[in-house]
Amino acid sequence: MHKHIIITASDKTYGDFLINGWLHSLKKNVDLSNTDILVIDFGLSTQQVTTLIKKGVMIEKGTIKNHIVIQRFLDAGRILQLSQYSHYSQILFIDGGDIIFQKDISSVFEQTPHIFRAVTLELEMFFYDVHVRGKFEEKQGKMIWEFLKDKPVINAGVIFAPRGLFIHLCDEIRRLISSKEQWGSDQVVVNYVLYKKGVTLLPATYNYIINTAKEQCILRNGLFFTNDGKKAAIVHNAGRFNFMRSIDNFGYGKGRNKLRGFLYHIKRIFFIVLDAVKAVAKSHSP
Repeated sequence: MHKHIIITASDKTYGDFLINGWLHSLKKNVDLSNTDILVIDFGLSTQQVTTLIKKGVMIEKGTIKNHIVIQRFLDAGRILQLSQYSHYSQILFIDGGDIIFQKDISSVFEQTPHIFRAVTLELEMFFYDVHVRGKFEEKQGKMIWEFLKDKPVINAGVIFAPRGLFIHLCDEIRRLISSKEQWGSDQVVVNYVLYKKGVTLLPATYNYIINTAKEQCILRNGLFFTNDGKKAAIVHNAGRFNFMRSIDNFGYGKGRNKLRGFLYHIKRIFFIVLDAVKAVAKSHSP
């Protein structure tokens, strides 16, 4: 039987959350009998590395060169081509600093295993408008824009993929992004490659992004529920900076997860308005 691997990346700042939130919830809720875990180390403390190794996590050093959100793809693609990682058939590439697991997600490895699997944002943003223009060479940017402009935005925080296609994605990120110090362009290439090569769009529960979920966040006893009353499988407290995240004390276990009510509702209104504006713009486009 081919094995699977879950790959994430972290630095020292998010290392404690990676151990106590991300990894703890992963081991508590996900069947890992056929799956290994790899963390790309972008400056974890010695203690954090030691703890992760004791918990059965593999560690590979990251390259301190470009923006970490881009470099993690480049390093993951490089690492997967090493001989000791050649036996992994399916990859879950996932954020490590703002995600917890609440249900088993191992079955997704077996769904449409020949193509990518990912989740789109439920409430749209002008993501392509902001991150395509000015971040790519003019000819490439125009090509990418024309291809993506009417497609739903896929979030790059949770990507299931066969090994070969994932390595191809990492190669395309290296090839297409000329300025690798800027945040955001990686998600553009993720959308471009996934739509080009084929992607199964998963239900929102597999990347429940609090800010852009259509239904209002349901939080009970520190757990997140979708509108049908079921626990979200993967909860993503997204935000480029901590002060932009809607959940305070985010993590897994008692006493965790308090909704920042004012921030959450302001951001929710903002995304609902953006979604409506984009829908109107689409309806008037030729």
